[in-house]
Amino acid sequence: EESGYHWSPKEIQALLTLWADGSVQKQLLSYKNKHVYAKFCSELTALGFNRTSKQCRDKLKKLKQEYRRVKDDNNKSGSNHRGERWFAIIDSVLCHQPSTLESGVIHSDAKLLELTQPNSPQEVEDSGRLSRAASQSHF
Repeated sequence: EESGYHWSPKEIQALLTLWADGSVQKQLLSYKNKHVYAKFCSELTALGFNRTSKQCRDKLKKLKQEYRRVKDDNNKSGSNHRGERWFAIIDSVLCHQPSTLESGVIHSDAKLLELTQPNSPQEVEDSGRLSRAASQSHF
């Protein structure tokens, strides 16, 4: 990564799970949303991931840019309709497709951490499609 900070798949999954929450999306509509990224930072820290608010903001920006690039490529004729690992969750938020995300609450940080563990039953399947449990957040 450009910033020199490599994000593990578990960290990205946790960040996107927090970001995808409907109430968080409403808060992010405001220009005064630094507190949202600070919350991401504290939630990730509680899960054992040491990230700054700026790193969270930059990573989400980069993931959305990649999503838009893939989406544009897929819309071109002759495209092989490729996706990226996190495409489904980002698409569900940016295209407002409630079929991928459901409202709900994760009842503990341990549950969110469990969702980010490899080989977990709630682990991301295929190209970033989330299970019900992984799509819930406690914001």
